[in-house]
Amino acid sequence: MSAKLLILVLVVAVALTTAASADTIIVNGSGGGDYTLIQDGIDAASEGDTVLVMPGTYSGAGNRNLDFFATDCVLASSGGARSVTIDCGGETRGFYFGGIVTAACVVDGFTITNGYAQFGPGGGMYIYNCSPTIRNCVITANVTADWGGGVYCTGNAGPSFTGCTFSNNQAQFGAGASCAANTTPSFDGCTFSDNTAAWGGGGIYLNGCSPSFYLCDFDGNSVTDAYSHGGGMLLVEGASPTLFECDFYGNTTTSYGGAVMVSTNSEPSFTSVGFGNNTAEYGAAVAINNPLSPSFDACRFYDNAAVHAGGAVQTDSGAAPTFEDCVFDGNTAGATGGAAQFEFLSIPIMNHCTLYANSAPEGSGVWCDSGLTLTNSIIAFGLVGEAVYCDGAPPFSSCSDIYGNAGGDWVGCLDELIHIENNFSEDPLFCDAPGGDFTIDVASPCTAANAPACGLVGAWDIGCDTPVQAESWGAIKAMYR
Repeated sequence: MSAKLLILVLVVAVALTTAASADTIIVNGSGGGDYTLIQDGIDAASEGDTVLVMPGTYSGAGNRNLDFFATDCVLASSGGARSVTIDCGGETRGFYFGGIVTAACVVDGFTITNGYAQFGPGGGMYIYNCSPTIRNCVITANVTADWGGGVYCTGNAGPSFTGCTFSNNQAQFGAGASCAANTTPSFDGCTFSDNTAAWGGGGIYLNGCSPSFYLCDFDGNSVTDAYSHGGGMLLVEGASPTLFECDFYGNTTTSYGGAVMVSTNSEPSFTSVGFGNNTAEYGAAVAINNPLSPSFDACRFYDNAAVHAGGAVQTDSGAAPTFEDCVFDGNTAGATGGAAQFEFLSIPIMNHCTLYANSAPEGSGVWCDSGLTLTNSIIAFGLVGEAVYCDGAPPFSSCSDIYGNAGGDWVGCLDELIHIENNFSEDPLFCDAPGGDFTIDVASPCTAANAPACGLVGAWDIGCDTPVQAESWGAIKAMYR
């Protein structure tokens, strides 16, 4: 037998032996299993074993502050999160993960509730310098006076959360979850709902970390104290998350960023993200300060409401966000910028965007004071205020259609721009704008065929032969450029 073949045989034999030796340990609080306490089951497990927990509510010593130490095993409920509850009794957290376990350490299908971290962060879970896998868990009604009411990650931690719900948790910062510098957690198909923070990040607080979010929902989260920020998410100190196909709905703050607040060197990326029905004083969906350049690609901002400025988006202090293929519809501001307010040296770019039926006394679509680049975009049918209000330098506009706005279209700082750079003012012929369908009719002046010098104008392409066809939001998302 050759040396290479011998090595292969040995590797396969070791793998088969390991698989064959994996055990299932039964924990049943009512008796009849191997153990009655969850921690005893974990302590008895070896690498690759499964600790299977029978239905019931587990509380008291041995069923909370659970620690895997150095063992990569699977802790699973027998019937999912509805069947097994870890009740921390308001005395300590549910889980502690130290700096040894890997992604092979799995927690699957538990409700973790009534966790409390009086001294330090992480009411439900504390994850330090390791990367466990958390699946199908409900992390609810946990509290800390610090960071991370539901979960706190720190020290180069890279946990993954799949199909988890973070709800009704409380903290000073990051009521649902909080991630510290250098952590790289991932959230796939997770929901952050009805979490309440005092100062920032009702859903999640990100400090200098680089998490990823896919198909996640942030619903009904809030921050409550005066001058608090980021009802759904607060980003500080260079946080750089990526979000894909997520939704922020009904989040609120007393100050900036009803859904998201971006601050202090943070550079997030949002792709196919929806922002709806969020509220704030400034920037009901998103607020951005400092000279930052977050990107928004194929996002939709709808029915957000700011008390003062930035019905959907508010920026200042040299911020330079980019909006590509985005839709802003039905957003309102009490004073300035129905869709967006860009002030204090902000230099945003809006390319292939559609703004429809937004409203504010000054600038139903956009309010700006330092310049704006508007290309291949539509601003139409604003309900209150002119399309664009300038308190300073006029924007640069090319290949854009501004039409039917209650306070005027190419007026004020735009009054000379309609005559240059292929700008125009014609009905874009949306397929069903009142129904949320911003695809355009084949006869629209905004199609690539009808605007050959520009190509497509607006966020969405042809969707009908006559302007009546309605589409579901899910179907419409597939039409993004």
